[in-house]
This record gives sequence, structure tokens and C-alpha cells, in this order.
Amino acid sequence: MGITVDKKDDNLLKVQRPADWPVQAEILALLKAVEHAVSLPTQQLTILVDNQASINSAANPKSHNSIARKIFKLLHSHPHIRVSWIKAHAGYIGNEEADRLAKEAAETENFPETPLELPKSFIKTFLRQKMLATWQMAWDDGDTGRLIHNIIPKVSLDSINWTRNEVLFFTGHGPFPSFLQRFNLAETSFCSCGGIGTPIHYATVCLLTTSYHMAPPSQQHQPIWFRRVANNSTSRRKIHNFLHFLQRETSLFRPDPN
Repeated sequence: MGITVDKKDDNLLKVQRPADWPVQAEILALLKAVEHAVSLPTQQLTILVDNQASINSAANPKSHNSIARKIFKLLHSHPHIRVSWIKAHAGYIGNEEADRLAKEAAETENFPETPLELPKSFIKTFLRQKMLATWQMAWDDGDTGRLIHNIIPKVSLDSINWTRNEVLFFTGHGPFPSFLQRFNLAETSFCSCGGIGTPIHYATVCLLTTSYHMAPPSQQHQPIWFRRVANNSTSRRKIHNFLHFLQRETSLFRPDPN
């Protein structure tokens, strides 16, 4: 982080950092500038900062950021040191020099690391983002749950608020002969109407569920069809109702073994 003395006035210090550094670097840079100012012979000093948020944080004695609180205590005990805002990229010599040094430091290999105590809010946000990114990679590269991945490709901590019947339909893990037969819970995967007893069969073409039918998609458009159905409240209500009917009249949908 660039900390320089303005060449026009030795009493002016400037703090600057590249725009893509974490916000915490702003606070740490300001702390280093204040500590440097404290080490100088006692005289009126003004530290110029081009980030208003850093100034506001350092001016708050109850800030959740421990570095900001440390800055506040230093400034409070050294009233001859002031912090003031300066407009960035406005042609100030100190500002331009700080920009140059910050970029130079960012490009330097084996640059010494500076310990940084991060606030809990920052750590929680960072960990949440890392967790979601890891979860997203696992969700995209997984071998199971591909039907649901088609409908919900992006992971989220928010609930999708599906009913139990909707979950059964979209996962295919419900009272469907095509599913039950895989686990020897049904003698055949056929519906009593003659078609394969899949969720989409009952939702579109089965003669026994005509009242709940939706327009059937072509084979290549089935993934899009499922996504549209999942996002349509009327279609989801039909799914809920025909699953209720299917569960209530189970024997009606099973072929007569005789």
C-alpha cells in the first residue's frame, strides 16, 4: 500500500491502494500512515485519504473493525494528527506517487506479507462466498441430481419452497412405476394405460390424469419444459393435485397382473 509524503508539503501524508484490493487494505494503509505520523517529531500533520469509507470507519469509536478502533485511539491520543479526504486521480503529486508505488508493490514478487486482523463480518462473508463457490463446482460436476440441476443450475441458501408432491415430481422419486420398478417395489414400469409410468407421462399424456394435463414437450425440449413448469405456479398446482390423486388411487395406475 502506498504511503508517501507530498512533495509540496512535508506535513501532508497520502494513502492510496489499487482499486481491486480488499477494503480491509484501505484501513490497514491508514493505520500504517497514522503509526508513521506518530513516530515523527510532534508537529501538525494531515493524512490525506482518498477513501471516504475508511475515514468514516476510523472516526467511529464503536466500529466492529479492530483496526479502525486502533486508528481512532491513536488519533484521539495524538490530536496534532488529522485525517482528511482528498479526491483521487485529480492530479495531486502525492496521490499520483502513491498510485505508482501501490502498483509497483502489487507487481513485486516475494513482497513481505502484513498480518491483518479481519472483522468477523468480513470473514463470514468471505467464507460464505467460498462455500457457495465450492458447492457450485460440486453441483455442476456431480453425477447425481441432474434432473434438479437442469431446473436449478445455481446453488443458493434460499429455500425454493417446493411442496412434497413437487419434490416427488421433479426428482422422479415418487409413486411412479418407472421409479418403483427399479427397486423391485412394482412388477413393471408400465402404467395401466399402457405407457411408461414416468412423471412426465402422468403430467401430459396418461388417459387417467387428463384433468391435470399440460402440453407435452418434444424429447429434445424436455429439459426446458421442466424448468418452465417449475417456474409456473399454475403448472405446479396441477402437479400437486395429480400427485395427490395418484397417491390416493394407487391401484388404478397399476396394471392388472392377471
